[in-house]
Amino acid sequence: MTKAPKIFSTLANAGLALLIVFLLVRPGGPVGTWWADRTDRIAERAQIREVWETLSATRSLLGTGSPDVIAFTDYQCPFCRESESVLKEAQGEGIAIGVRHLPLARIHPHATSAAIVSACYQFVAPRQHAEVHERLMTFEDWPEGDLPPVDLARQIGEPDARTRACMDSGMGAERVRQDSAAAATLGLRGTPAFVGPNGIVSGVPDLDDLRAIMREP
Repeated sequence: MTKAPKIFSTLANAGLALLIVFLLVRPGGPVGTWWADRTDRIAERAQIREVWETLSATRSLLGTGSPDVIAFTDYQCPFCRESESVLKEAQGEGIAIGVRHLPLARIHPHATSAAIVSACYQFVAPRQHAEVHERLMTFEDWPEGDLPPVDLARQIGEPDARTRACMDSGMGAERVRQDSAAAATLGLRGTPAFVGPNGIVSGVPDLDDLRAIMREP
């Protein structure tokens, strides 16, 4: 007569254990959440590896070597502008920042023109790019109507013939399109976004965020 209660007790304990395991590993549970986050990070790093060689094939704003972190930016984005102080601090610590373009044209009507100007200086006159980048990030005289890239470039400086040809020929627009396509591959939908070999940070970062994504796992 004593075996039945023991069996019921064993079954009850087993059922309780299974319930606890289910609550832990189910979607939204602690273990399930941890596992989902870990899986997402692994997939994210795999995507980054596919495009990192192309992304990092640009001169850093420091002008020395390849970038440690890529900033996807939009020159009319207020959060991108807010991020600039952090990026300057990072560069002061030797973190090389590269710029790629993700103009959000639906809400920032002149962002594409600004991106084309920046991209052409990156390609044709890379030694001037850091200065042009800073001028675009602080530019305030956006007109109500159209602003072709060459006209914008003239407002922040005097582009030479090769830089103007880049803007007029569509070469700059193609480079911006390629950057935007790379951003889409990584699942980036807004700016600013920062990509390093070890992950992605969206929004205004701090130095620890940038250090974390520039390190290999």
